[in-house]
Amino acid sequence: MNKVSQLESPIDSAGHVIDEELMRDRLQRRLQGLKAEFESGQRRLAIMEEETTRLRSTLLRISGAIQVLEEELSLATDAPE
Repeated sequence: MNKVSQLESPIDSAGHVIDEELMRDRLQRRLQGLKAEFESGQRRLAIMEEETTRLRSTLLRISGAIQVLEEELSLATDAPE
């Protein structure tokens, strides 16, 4: 790298000079925002997984109750009077 290129400021795709400190601040803010969004997503996923577990348990109990009632009704209709 020659001395001229070391002195030149970075330029964006539109030809504007980029302030490195400003760019670093923007990147840092974006990183913090993404980390916060990631953590929020992880918390939401954990809540949804807990809810899924509870719902599966409820459906299993309901399924068992349905089976018992169907068997009872079947026995009642098959029984001689």
